[in-house]
Amino acid sequence: FCFYSRLCILKGVYPVEAKKKKSQNTSHAKTYYLRKDILYLSHEQIIWRFWDFKIFMKRMAKAKGRRDNEWVQRIRENKPFYKLDHIVKERYPTLIDALRDMDDALSMCFLYAMFGKSKSLPLELIELSRRLTLEFMYFVMETKSLRKCFISIKGYYYEANIMGQIIRWIVPHQFVMNRVPDVDFQVMKTFTEFYVTFLGFVNYKLYVSNSFIYPPKFFKNEKIQEKTDEEEAEAENEYDSDETIAALNHPLINRVESDEQVKIDNFETELGNDDEEIKFGSSVMTFHQLQKLQNLFAGLKFFINREVPREALCFVIRSFSGQVSWDKNLFA
Repeated sequence: FCFYSRLCILKGVYPVEAKKKKSQNTSHAKTYYLRKDILYLSHEQIIWRFWDFKIFMKRMAKAKGRRDNEWVQRIRENKPFYKLDHIVKERYPTLIDALRDMDDALSMCFLYAMFGKSKSLPLELIELSRRLTLEFMYFVMETKSLRKCFISIKGYYYEANIMGQIIRWIVPHQFVMNRVPDVDFQVMKTFTEFYVTFLGFVNYKLYVSNSFIYPPKFFKNEKIQEKTDEEEAEAENEYDSDETIAALNHPLINRVESDEQVKIDNFETELGNDDEEIKFGSSVMTFHQLQKLQNLFAGLKFFINREVPREALCFVIRSFSGQVSWDKNLFA
């Protein structure tokens, strides 16, 4: 997997089909790119970081060949890294542009978050994918943006409406992922490196535009607030653990206090609110139909047993104003 292919993935440059192919007696397939795309890639500043990484790999191989552990450790500490912030801003100048292209990013991050630790799959990228996808799910729940959901053998299909843009993604079932030799995990890793940066930008803009604190913070229970400083710190760490975040059962903290939040009045028009149509992608809903959908499970409490997937059900039920509970001993 060469650096040029990685650069093409990060910059969103894809190969093209040649109009006139010359017949050649060779079994090696050729990949064609437009000349303007190659010139466009030649001015990217991240190329120099790729050269630094190539030098790093040569030095690392040389140090391992000499079996000099101190040299290996010193080289590993000076490993070059690169940021993709400028590429994300260049490809998606506005939030609407980013929302239109979120389908693949969400599906890839949800898939990558299911993998276990291995040499080809860095643990930091897996944990980052997990955290960003959970932040997005929290936003969808708090804003009641979920519109449709469907279960198949491939996983859970979701459809949400955010700022008038329809976003569809798939979440795999929570099973152990076996490594398939036909899949190139280096290509998947490169896509995920870009998508986690992209998803981080989108989550930040969505949270800030809706007056939520980012990174998300959750309401603390009364038991934590009554404890001393040391006990409070330990309890807070336990409260904000991955298991608590994965529970998807805690509201987000808003920048505006609940008592100070402004309630929007519901004015009647000449035709009435039932006749006011609101477009959501390909579907058209009235205001009251949307309100009814968002409060589908309002006033209902669901008790989840261990035979069912807690995360998926909790996400769907809370997205439609329901409440969820379970036996803590079963999910310890």
